[in-house]
Amino acid sequence: MSESPNRTTGSDPGDLPAHPEVIRIATQLGLGPDDLETLMDVARDADAIVRLHKEREERRREATPQHPTRLIFRNQDPWPEPVATAELLRTLTAAISAHVALPQGGSQIVALWAMHTHALGAFSVTPRLVIRSRQPRSGKTTLLSLLAQLTPRPLKVCALSPRAVSWSLRYRPTLLLDDGNTLIDAIGEVRAILRNGHSRLAGHLLNARPGFSSDLDLFAAAAIAVEGDAPQILSGRSIEIELERPLSGEGITRLDQGAMDRLSQLHQMAARWAQDRMESLSAAQAAAPYRADDYWTPLLLITADAGPQWQRQAHTAMQIIRDASASNLERLLADIRALIGERRSGRRQITDA
Repeated sequence: MSESPNRTTGSDPGDLPAHPEVIRIATQLGLGPDDLETLMDVARDADAIVRLHKEREERRREATPQHPTRLIFRNQDPWPEPVATAELLRTLTAAISAHVALPQGGSQIVALWAMHTHALGAFSVTPRLVIRSRQPRSGKTTLLSLLAQLTPRPLKVCALSPRAVSWSLRYRPTLLLDDGNTLIDAIGEVRAILRNGHSRLAGHLLNARPGFSSDLDLFAAAAIAVEGDAPQILSGRSIEIELERPLSGEGITRLDQGAMDRLSQLHQMAARWAQDRMESLSAAQAAAPYRADDYWTPLLLITADAGPQWQRQAHTAMQIIRDASASNLERLLADIRALIGERRSGRRQITDA
């Protein structure tokens, strides 16, 4: 049998590719120039196939929704002993007032709100806690940081993406939104959650992307720090606390690591309290009559559980907070009346610009 013209035992190295290593290996294997050319063509084809495969995989990953990195929350074990409602409310109120200058009654309201986040499963509504001020350095961010130590699965953010906020709902977080004005204006999902997520029956968010969709329950506790007046979408579903810059000598202490450790202990106590009181609070919620300001109901039920003395104090605090909100409305109406009066008298011209 004649030897294949493509296989030569003594090929002239000058006919082979110029790379010395290629020449050496080809000579040892008895490969001729035609064989090497074929192998190089195959190698080039293989490289092209690999590149095509990588490109297709990349396109597939871009088209397929990717689960975000799992959110990690610091788990607090419940306090080892039972915790009385009145004692927990007293301790939380003192801890909050130590670090933030709040209006009269504000510390109790914030303490009650923090307690209700631990027992959220017992309630059909959750009030939005609006923390607002008309000047910087009033303590809004400090109060959110404090709540991040006291509430379950806190998610304290000042910026986020629409996909991130919707996926976070899977973890039942307590949303703590700093710079709330910007987030509400920029992200429709935030508006939907704050507007509709105060009630278990208010609605769900259909989160759809190519090849994937999910039905997300919007029910979630949320506290929002804002500059100036509260956004309109929070009207009728929020409790407003207005902060002012603390005066020197008010006794406000820094939220340092030692304070964080003490707040972590209160978190454990609140977790144990909710664990023990969930059933009775659920029964109280089922029996509670409908109110026009139904979003106050969780806090009212907790004060009733704390006993008559705390119930009276909390009702007084709630009335003070309500009156403060009403005063803001009255100031707005007064400004409108003054503006109309100036226009009628010719002292001010109002244009469309």
